[in-house]
Amino acid sequence: MELPEYITVDEVKRVCKALKISDWTALTEAKVQPEEAAVILAEINHEGMPITLERFCRGLEVELEHGVRFKDANVTNNHPVLTGRLCWLISRKLWTTMNALRLLNWRVIC
Repeated sequence: MELPEYITVDEVKRVCKALKISDWTALTEAKVQPEEAAVILAEINHEGMPITLERFCRGLEVELEHGVRFKDANVTNNHPVLTGRLCWLISRKLWTTMNALRLLNWRVIC
């Protein structure tokens, strides 16, 4: 079964242009410039979650592998904001889980 294109190439191009970043539909490798990662992070991190630019950039690159290397797993068509939100969500979940584990560990020690 062939899946429809939920997020069009034209939409991704439009968003890249609006954000003043390179055209992510043309990516041939999962490499993100820190300057572009900073623009995307500023666009999505409204709650000020503590995430370093380096970690966010690496997360974007991991998520972009789906669109660049594994075409059948490309759910965002390399849309920068949606890819960034996926990365941010995973980072947030990991951050919450790590804090819970630290608290649990502290309670076990005490």
